[in-house]
Amino acid sequence: FAHYYQHLRDLPEATRRHLLRATGATIAGAALLLALGGVGVRPAFAATITVTNGEVAITSNSICSLREAIVNANNDAATHADCSAGLGADTISLPSGGVFSLTDAHNSNYDGLPVISSQITIQGNGSTIQRTGGSSLRILNVNGSGNLTLNSATISGGSVSGFNSGGGIFNDGTVTVNNSTLSGNTCNFGGGIYSRSGSTLTVNNSTLSGNSATTKGGGIYNYGTVTVNNSTLSGNSAGANGGGIFNNSGTANVKNSIVALQTSGADCVGTITSQGYNIDSDNSCGFTGTGDQHGVTSVLLNLGPLANNGGPSPTSTMALGVGSVAIDKIPDTVNGCVAGVSVDQRYYVRGVGGTNCDVGAFEVSSTVPTAVRLSSFSARGSAGGGWAAVLGAGALALAGGLWRQGRRKKDEGRLCLHISSFP
Repeated sequence: FAHYYQHLRDLPEATRRHLLRATGATIAGAALLLALGGVGVRPAFAATITVTNGEVAITSNSICSLREAIVNANNDAATHADCSAGLGADTISLPSGGVFSLTDAHNSNYDGLPVISSQITIQGNGSTIQRTGGSSLRILNVNGSGNLTLNSATISGGSVSGFNSGGGIFNDGTVTVNNSTLSGNTCNFGGGIYSRSGSTLTVNNSTLSGNSATTKGGGIYNYGTVTVNNSTLSGNSAGANGGGIFNNSGTANVKNSIVALQTSGADCVGTITSQGYNIDSDNSCGFTGTGDQHGVTSVLLNLGPLANNGGPSPTSTMALGVGSVAIDKIPDTVNGCVAGVSVDQRYYVRGVGGTNCDVGAFEVSSTVPTAVRLSSFSARGSAGGGWAAVLGAGALALAGGLWRQGRRKKDEGRLCLHISSFP
């Protein structure tokens, strides 16, 4: 549920409004429809390609590897028979807590995986994609026609030597990073992520830490348009400047995020537009919007080290310590904070311990969303669903609305919906 809820919230406002009018549901209700199998909301053309844990190489062995899955998704075909065929906007599903180690480059451009050239979602489920060994390679490369959504994954150890860019991710198209961690990636420009002119990068509920650039942009180097929401960029470094974010003549928007305490290089370089409730530690980001805090010391921020702090699909986060100035700073219903409903990087509910949300990717005093259990569901009607499908979707949307109200009242119980039949 939390995964779909966050995706609906991340849609452009006009698109989200149109979808909710069409379904007659709240955001929570629509997310519930998707979580329970997409009642009445199914993509017309899409394939899910399931990858076997640890499998990377392209080889005919009846086992689907990550490289084979990306090729099939790009080609919308069963180019490699070990994996399902791609079809339209594909989802590549990784196993829960899997590890994929890249020991050699896939091509002469130092890419560890095939270049992403179509619309692909990598559903990480807490998996790690990492470089191991001494080979020079970046983890992911998205070209001009590519559109990558990365969910609940860790991208680690990418390293490209020489005058190259993007140790973790090189973006020449569209990239959305949700509930993920980029750490330990190294490059000349853009240790974590390098985004070219004309590209679009969105980072939601994610952590970038321990990435480094020989020159500029330890966390992110941006030439295009970058938007950072509810994220934490800390502990990155740059040899010249921009340990956190280096914005080079592009557009950079930051909201509800921590960009602070880099190990070298300023937190920010270039023009950064604050959309409110951000924190930096050296006054370099120009955070002067509503709720912004700048020049915050390490003692006041009290940010923990990168660690596994739990969650349904755990990726490493940086916990906020007792008394941190990031705690409870975003008012309920402001800047996307909905106490008891919004989630952090770990998919833990925000604002449970109070009325406000915390700044950054980690929420203090949070809980895993209360499960919504469908005790039984049966329906009779004409082929194609008829009124049964319509009423079923409406009932589930109503359940979503009830769930939301229950959470806002701190109701920790389960909502059980029993539908015996429809005429």
